[in-house]
Amino acid sequence: MSAPIQFARIQAIGRDRAKFLHNFCTNQIKEQPAGTVREAFFTDVKGKVLAHGFVLALENSHEIWMLPGDPEALLKHLSRYVITEDVEFKLLASSSLCFSLAIDETAAALRHELPGLTDAAMSCLSHESGVVAFQFEWNQTSIVAVAGDDAEITRLKDSLHERNVAPMLSNEFQRLRIVARFPVIGRDMTNDNLAPEAERNSSAISYTKGCYLGQEPIARLDAMGHVNRALRTVIVSGSCSPEQIEGRQLVTADGTAAGTITSAVALTSIELCGLAMLRVAAIPKTLQIVLDSGETLSAIAAPV
Repeated sequence: MSAPIQFARIQAIGRDRAKFLHNFCTNQIKEQPAGTVREAFFTDVKGKVLAHGFVLALENSHEIWMLPGDPEALLKHLSRYVITEDVEFKLLASSSLCFSLAIDETAAALRHELPGLTDAAMSCLSHESGVVAFQFEWNQTSIVAVAGDDAEITRLKDSLHERNVAPMLSNEFQRLRIVARFPVIGRDMTNDNLAPEAERNSSAISYTKGCYLGQEPIARLDAMGHVNRALRTVIVSGSCSPEQIEGRQLVTADGTAAGTITSAVALTSIELCGLAMLRVAAIPKTLQIVLDSGETLSAIAAPV
């Protein structure tokens, strides 16, 4: 049975919330209009990744939505910098569902259940029922994520089921996530990584917003023009399961270590895709994975 897709949510309230979040993440939040969504990294003073996800600007609050990781660590990090600012943070207990808008009936049913939901990419709304929803796109597939208390999410799921609309299965969600190179922090990226190593600069990092925690080393990397490591989708040829390649080292033909598969999902019966933080020098080369059985699988980094 496919596991549910769960987002962690941190809520920010108070009149200084936008300015405060702006000063502690990589994207432009201070001037973010209500009803919109921005992708961002939260970094330490060295530009190393603490968290990553979506920042939703709602009418009376902001929310940070993150894939499974350590939301309590980000909550603690942000809270310890609050001195005189009018801002409070709270980890929300909620359930979540995701829906693919590739099927027209899904979009129509969601708009019926959540009036105000639009076709706009990176848009969000807070419904009177307490449900919060936002839309984003991975690999040219539009996705709507919704979250709220258990009772309301169950009611929404049951109502949509009557319209023959089902939530996205986790395997499909993971496939889209991996192809889109959207990292899970603590798994695909850690505090050992600099934010630009995700190579999500155009969507998650603003180089014109001014100062924020970690801005100097990130700007320095931009001035250098390259990183030494980069998060890439890797296509692996072979009849094996994702579990057999996760955690496996990728090597070049001469045996030089290139990176490690951190997440993987099956594409077909003879092809898988995974995420790996690769040495940039190894990216153009054909890579290999050696299984416990001694079998060698070929792999190649997909273009960005």
